[in-house]
This record gives sequence, structure tokens and C-alpha cells, in this order.
Amino acid sequence: MNRRDFLKFGVGVGVGFVGGRSIASNNSSRLLDTIIAESYAGYSSNTYYSESQNTHIELPSLTEDLSCDVCVVGGGLTGISTALKLAERGYKVVLLEAQNIAGQASGMNGGQVLTAYECGMEYFEDKFGDKIAKQLWSLSLQAIDIVKSNIKNYNINC
Repeated sequence: MNRRDFLKFGVGVGVGFVGGRSIASNNSSRLLDTIIAESYAGYSSNTYYSESQNTHIELPSLTEDLSCDVCVVGGGLTGISTALKLAERGYKVVLLEAQNIAGQASGMNGGQVLTAYECGMEYFEDKFGDKIAKQLWSLSLQAIDIVKSNIKNYNINC
């Protein structure tokens, strides 16, 4: 099962364009998203994911009003995971993605599942104390368990 099949199976997805950005840059007439998009203009993602994705699975654009308990905006790993967990708990969920599922940062990374934080655990120990640092370490271990569980439960071919 690939990521798109996973989404289709796990949630029931409505895909559509979500307009309106809310993060402004220092130049109030330009939005941060626009500035970032311009810096990536012409960028081609030459990744395993982009080469291996099943592009002939068509997910529909949003063409009508939908009723749901929760609307999740963004089809990256966080959005997918949130939508899936809510659907598993019986909520009617709609997931909106402007482009392709996992088509941005979530689909362009190396796919590592790590316990490390970029700044190192010493930073958290110094800044917040041992208790919080241990809780953050535990959280990173739980995240790995969640990924492994989803792979097993949904027969995801990694």
C-alpha cells in the first residue's frame, strides 16, 4: 500500500485548493508563502518518492460543500496522521491538500525515523531540566512506535 492508498483507505479524502495564507513576512504586501514559493521556482524534486509515487491515482478536487466533524488542512505526515487518528476514533474527517499528498516536505525527506533532535538533548537538559528532557526523549521514542504501528496495521510497503 502506498501513501495515497493509505490515505484513501484510512480516511476518505476530499482534495481541494485551500486559498488564503495567514503568515505575513516583514514586507506586509507579500506573504511568506509566496516568497518561499518563489525561491523554489523551477525546483524539481528528484527523490525516490517523486519517482515511485503512483501518479495515476486521481483524488477528486473539492467541488461541493462537505459536512464533517473535523477538517484537516495539509496532507503531509502531520495532517495525514491527525486525520487518520481522528477517523479511527469515529470522527467524520475531511483532509484538504492543495497539491499532492506528501508532495512537499513530508515527501521530499530521506525518510529517516530518528530519536535525535537537531540541537541535541543537552540543550533541553540545560534549558528545561532533566525531567522535560526525558519527556521529550520519551516522546521521540513514542513517535517511532506510532510509525511502526501504522506501517504494520495498514500494511504499508516501505
